[in-house]
Order: sequence, then structure tokens, then C-alpha cells
Amino acid sequence: MTTLTIARLTLKETQRRRILWIGLIMGLAFLVIFGTGFHFIYKEFEAEGSMQDATFAFTFLTLAGLYVSNFLIIMLSVLISVSTISGEIDTHTIDTLITKPIRRWEVVLGKWLGFALMIFFGVLLLPGGILLTVYLRSGFTMLNVPAGLAFMYLEGLIIMTVSIAGGTRLSTLANGALAFMLYGVAFVGGWVEQVGALLRNETAVDLGILSSLILPSEVMWKKASAMFQPSVTGGFEMVLNCDFLYAANTARFGDTHAKVGLMPTWGMSQRLSRIIGINRAREMSLSGSPIDAQTAFEWGLVNKICSGESLVQEAMDKAREIAENHADAVVGIRKLMNDGWETSLASGLELEDTLSRPFNQAIDFSVMSDRLGQVKKSNR
Repeated sequence: MTTLTIARLTLKETQRRRILWIGLIMGLAFLVIFGTGFHFIYKEFEAEGSMQDATFAFTFLTLAGLYVSNFLIIMLSVLISVSTISGEIDTHTIDTLITKPIRRWEVVLGKWLGFALMIFFGVLLLPGGILLTVYLRSGFTMLNVPAGLAFMYLEGLIIMTVSIAGGTRLSTLANGALAFMLYGVAFVGGWVEQVGALLRNETAVDLGILSSLILPSEVMWKKASAMFQPSVTGGFEMVLNCDFLYAANTARFGDTHAKVGLMPTWGMSQRLSRIIGINRAREMSLSGSPIDAQTAFEWGLVNKICSGESLVQEAMDKAREIAENHADAVVGIRKLMNDGWETSLASGLELEDTLSRPFNQAIDFSVMSDRLGQVKKSNR
């Protein structure tokens, strides 16, 4: 009961300091500007009679709005909580509270719950408002809306929790600097990881993963954006860089470069034809027509089709199965396949001999014998 009372008082305090009202007014202003811009863009497509080509534009505009609103949620999460503990310590307000029969954790948890409720309504107002605006004007909807919004909400909670925790040990300014800098590290690390994955630079990928372990905020946004959108153009092009694919039974894949008037720059023109064959690749890229998950499976683009509920679990199970194998062998085999795929059979066989011979000569046969016994025992 005490915790809920603190949460209620926290909400009243934000209302007294006009944080709640300013956030509401500016959020509505943001939605009005976005909605007005979207309205006129929609009218342009409608006037030109090219609504069949509008999906990419609507997806791009909606994701852009969601990206900005996600940043605003981050700012809201930090600004409402950065001084809630440290500020009361500086002004000795907290001294008045802890002399009462109130535990310190009750104060902190109550404030956390109050701010969590504010962030929840912020997610409904900003990202939720953008999705509703687009739907009411065009009938266009993103995929997996509840799950995507949940990841955006979780991102805000993570940042707010870091801010409150920092306030118990740091001054308000130091705490604010820490929260924003950690978010900056995660943001830059996320982009480093994506670019590194496209260039197949393991060091850059590892650096990005390390930054996400420090603060997983950017991971939450990438997960949300991936759930919101189908795999078309840029998303599909990044998918082709994966080692192999598991797809939900509702997934659709498409190359819309020709529809929007772009040339591929991330490897689409070369990788797609090598995976599904040149004729099928021409059909997909020149027509811009999407294919469903079953077709992608039949063409060899997707390894396995899963239900939407089991997709992540099955992918994680396969990742764990890979991780249980000899790490150096997995990395070496993957490199041989990727490098050999880009050359002739003769050159690939020569590459295999060059890399595998010294690797096998350095094997500890006692360890290999143990692994061989485990393989025989599991009948694999």
C-alpha cells in the first residue's frame, strides 16, 4: 500500500511541476505535424493513382515516425526520473520521508511504478498515436503492433531504471550525463554492429554486441522495428547476409528496389541469385512481387518455417546447438563456406586445404576423442 501511495504522489508531483501537461501538449503537437505530413503524402499517391506502390513509402514514413517517437520516449524516461532521488537527497526532502515508518525500497519502487505508468501512457500517445494516425488515414497497418510497442515500452523502462539507480549514488547532473552517455554508447554500438555484419567484420560485430550488454536499449528498438515491418528492400537485403533463415509462417519477402527507383548497394543483386537461382532472382527483383514463407522455403531462401509463437524459441534452440560445438571449428567452417562461395570450386578446394591442414595438425586428439564419444552416444 505504501508503494502505491508513493507512486500516486509521484504522478501528482509530475502534474504539479507541469511535466505531465507539457508532455501531453507537445506529444499531441508532434502527432498533428506527422499526421498533416502523412495526409498530404497520401493525397499525392492517391492523385497519381499509384496506391499499389505506396506500401514502401508508408512503411518508411511510419518507421521514421516511430524512430523519432522512440527517441522522445527515451528522453522522457531520463528527464522525468533523473532527479527524482538525487534531487531529493540534495534538498534533504528524502530525509523527511525516511524518518517515517517507510522503507527506502518502498520509496524507490513507488517512484519507479509512477514513472513506469507515465512511460506507458507516453508509448500509447506517441508510437501508438502514429500507428493509429496512419491506419485512420490510409488503412495501412504494421505487423505485430502489440509486441513492437511492448519492446519500445521495455526500452523506456530500462533507461528509466538506470536513471533512478544512478540517482541513488550520483548528483543530478552526473546522473543525467551517465544516462545519456550510456544511451549514446548503445546507439553507436548498434550501428557499428549492423555495418560490421554487412561487411562481415567480426570485430565490429563483437563491439556492437558488447555495447548492447552494457545497455540493451538499441537492441529493444531494433527488435521492435524488425517486428513492425515485413522484409522488403533494405530489410530483405540485410536478411540475405544471415547464415541461414528461420521464418514465421506469416512472413513475406520482397525486393522493391525497382518499384521505388533504387539500385541495390548491400549485395542484393549478387547474393539473391546465388541463393535461389538467377531466374527466380530476376523475377523477384524486376517485378518487385513479394513471396510468402512457403515459397521462400521451397526456393531455398528459408531453412524452416515456424509458427509466430515458436519462431524465437526454435531459433534460440538452434543457436544453442551451434554454440555447443567446437567454437574454433564453427568459425573456421563458416569462413570456408563464405569465402569459398564467392569463388570457383577449384579455388574453394584449394582454400579448404590451405586453412584446414594447419588447423587439423594442431588438434588435441584427446579432446577430439571425448567429443567423438559424445557424438556416438547421442547418435548424431
